[in-house]
Amino acid sequence: MKITIRLILACSLLAVNLPALNAQWIPLNSGTTQTLTGIHMLNTDYGAAVGRNGTVLLTTDNGNNWTNIGNVTLTDLRSVLVLGMDTLLIAEDDFYFGKVYLSIDGGGQWEEVANGAALALGGSRAFALSSQYVAYSDNEGAGWDPTNILLGGTTLPDQLHFPTPQTGYVFANIGGFATYSNFSYRSDDYGLSWQPLFPFDFPNAGAYTAAYFVNADTGYFFMNQYLGFLPGPVNQLVKTSGYYYDNSDGVNNWRFNAEIVNPNVPAFINDAFFEDEVRGYAAGENGALYVTADGGASWEPDHLANTPLNAIAGVNNRAAFVVGNNGVILRNSLITDTPNPPSPSLSLSLFPNPTSGQLTIKGLEMEKINQLSICNAAGSIIRTWTWDASKDIDVSSLPVGLYYLTVWYDQGDQWQGKFVVAD
Repeated sequence: MKITIRLILACSLLAVNLPALNAQWIPLNSGTTQTLTGIHMLNTDYGAAVGRNGTVLLTTDNGNNWTNIGNVTLTDLRSVLVLGMDTLLIAEDDFYFGKVYLSIDGGGQWEEVANGAALALGGSRAFALSSQYVAYSDNEGAGWDPTNILLGGTTLPDQLHFPTPQTGYVFANIGGFATYSNFSYRSDDYGLSWQPLFPFDFPNAGAYTAAYFVNADTGYFFMNQYLGFLPGPVNQLVKTSGYYYDNSDGVNNWRFNAEIVNPNVPAFINDAFFEDEVRGYAAGENGALYVTADGGASWEPDHLANTPLNAIAGVNNRAAFVVGNNGVILRNSLITDTPNPPSPSLSLSLFPNPTSGQLTIKGLEMEKINQLSICNAAGSIIRTWTWDASKDIDVSSLPVGLYYLTVWYDQGDQWQGKFVVAD
């Protein structure tokens, strides 16, 4: 295990220092020419992509083959979440009237379960965003409850993102305003309540086009200075940090520090993914996939697709897959189908080990635990749940074999231990 961790670390450091023009993206055969707008991967092998005219593509072999399982609607789809080997959520591309559908049999049958267009995971909790509200589900999409977010009539929400289970963001713009059109929101209580980001802390009047947070308090906003209601030629990258809530009279917003790290981003950006505060990727409307190795100060094309690129999915904190128009799917050549269990830095003590029934965690502050997950030896997540201190961890239903238990604290700290289920 120590050797594996060192190799992963070495590869990560090497990737940061590689020349940006050393392209590492492999075009895949999606089997469709439909525009693809969303993608989510459960692990390196298993994931799904969605797009126009009800397209739902499923892969079980690292993207080498994709099967169209879109038999629920002919409406354009926007986003997808893969919650388990057979459990998927998809959302229509309509923030006003879009529907969210659930399948628990790998796409064979679908059930309408909520309204929304953008989907996200905050730990084990699923979220759906519409023009009116954010809803959440603690039972893998079967039931949904509203949060307390107050979206104004001119607020145009676009994306949900949770850099940690506790901290989430709704990215939005204000329609019809000439200045300060970025009007986003933050939650610091696992997505249950939301307050706006203070719009005047942004350094200009640009409108958000894509955003990504590498941790709870460090985020990147790609901004476009619209000309009227149409995108303009000026695109910028703004880094935000140091978030704190200002409850003084007349404010009651999240405040933050902001700086323009790049005043001339080379294209209108549709989506972004940052592996850390140094290396990131941006999907361009012009068909270029850009990479930065200096925190966004400079960008160079890493791949040219000649058609708009719309969404980026990560695996193991690495930019892994990209989808775009005309059925384009790209895979990072560093993302192989060789399974690697997750490798957090803090080890977890479990007993009895081996076990045939109950499992106990040793040495952690139980009141700080937020969520848990179990992966099999291939690195596939087979169970996630919210911690309940009154219940033991029952693994009696698992087949005999090696497994990994991952535990998250409220503030995002992560532990992992391995255990064996025996006869």
